[in-house]
Amino acid sequence: MPVRMVELGGDRFTVTWRPGVASALDAADVASGRDVGSAEVIDAGGRAVPFSESFWFAVASFRPDVVLSR
Repeated sequence: MPVRMVELGGDRFTVTWRPGVASALDAADVASGRDVGSAEVIDAGGRAVPFSESFWFAVASFRPDVVLSR
């Protein structure tokens, strides 16, 4: 699983990508779409951070060439 460490506003977060979520844009039924995965964000204290994955979904669907970097 790809993992990135992110610092935002002085706080550190771990972002992990996991496979297993199909794209709703690739096929007539969602289950047949390519795997675009999902993300999880954890704060420095080990707690999950609620967030919306709609942005991640849009990037994965419309810009598959985008590379996340530090």
